[in-house]
Amino acid sequence: MPEAVSQDIATWRPKLEADGLIAGHDYTYFPGVKGAVDGFVARHGLWPAFHTSRASWMTDRARS
Repeated sequence: MPEAVSQDIATWRPKLEADGLIAGHDYTYFPGVKGAVDGFVARHGLWPAFHTSRASWMTDRARS
C-alpha cells in the first residue's frame, strides 16, 4: 500500500496549480498511508502534511 500511495501523490502533484492543495484520507487508520505521505513530504521538501481530522491529510504545493 505505501508504494501505491506514494505513486498516487507523485502522479497528481504535478497537475496542481501553484497554490493547489493535495489531500487524502486514511492517514491515521493505516500506518502505511501515514508513512507514505510523511515520506513523500520529507523527500520533496514540502511543508509537513497536516491532518484535518483523524483520517484526512493535506499538504500545500505552493510551499514546496
